[in-house]
Amino acid sequence: MTILVFPSSLEASREYAIKAKRQNLNVVGASSIAHDPYAHDYSVWEPLPFIHDDTFESQLTSIITKHNIKAIYTPHAPSFLRLKQLSLPIDLVGESPCDQQMTRVRSAFEGAQQNSFKAGLLEQAHHLYGECSAEKIQAFFRVFDDCPAGDVVEVGVFFGKSALMLNRLAQYYRIGATLAIDPWDCALSVQYDSPQLIQDLSHQWDWDLVFKGFLMQAQGCHAGRFNYLRTSSIDAWENYRRSRIITTPEFGDTLYSGKIAVLHLDGNHDEQYIQQDFDLWSSALLPGGWIIIDDYDWSQGNGPKTVGDRVLSQWQERIQSHFVAGSALFIQTRD
Repeated sequence: MTILVFPSSLEASREYAIKAKRQNLNVVGASSIAHDPYAHDYSVWEPLPFIHDDTFESQLTSIITKHNIKAIYTPHAPSFLRLKQLSLPIDLVGESPCDQQMTRVRSAFEGAQQNSFKAGLLEQAHHLYGECSAEKIQAFFRVFDDCPAGDVVEVGVFFGKSALMLNRLAQYYRIGATLAIDPWDCALSVQYDSPQLIQDLSHQWDWDLVFKGFLMQAQGCHAGRFNYLRTSSIDAWENYRRSRIITTPEFGDTLYSGKIAVLHLDGNHDEQYIQQDFDLWSSALLPGGWIIIDDYDWSQGNGPKTVGDRVLSQWQERIQSHFVAGSALFIQTRD
């Protein structure tokens, strides 16, 4: 099948064309801009007049016939409306850009209880790489609605999606500074309790490039209230225990209290490492603080659930409440 992408001069059009080619679809680009910056990305590219031009319909029809076009994709709202008005005997791919955006805004506000800041976080998270689902972010809302002031610590960061969400919420609620901890190192990332495929996956990542990806996403964090340690959890704990100030080239100096309000454990999922992370970092947890054990419900291993169930059993007298959301176990301690 052959699809016409118009206007091909938009980045969204280019991204769609790349995906369509991977699906072995024939893609023809067209634009009303003579010097389309993405024209060279299409094996076939055609000029079209602007949508308000009297010859637009006739020239478009000619291109459809010439290349046997069966569908048109456009991320451009005015173009979508114009094409729809023409009642062409071909399909328009997807819903209109207007409807798409209104749906996204509506869904974000519904998921954030009509709070514009939280809705903005849900929408922002939609565009970030990582496995922090909307359900889990909504559970973060519940955490920060009932949380003491203190440090927010994440062990296991990857590209930093959840670290960014935690930092923005910590600043919105005036909880404290966020510390992201990850070695970004293959040797420390392999999870030997998991199936071989999951172990092999660690070797597919360029961890220095993943770290750079984290730095890119972390630029959305609150200046002066965020920092990271690129080291193992145990070495990070010794650093955190010794000094209240963490310094990096990218984020400068960040002052921490040494008392943890929210602890997110998402590092190596082997049982021994999760238990070690819990034993170290929970010792600094404030009364009323939260521990989040990620992937408590996980199909690739039992480490998070084993440790989580052990905590629920051994900490019964210290637990105020607990629940599971977005596959993570959320535990709040008593005040």
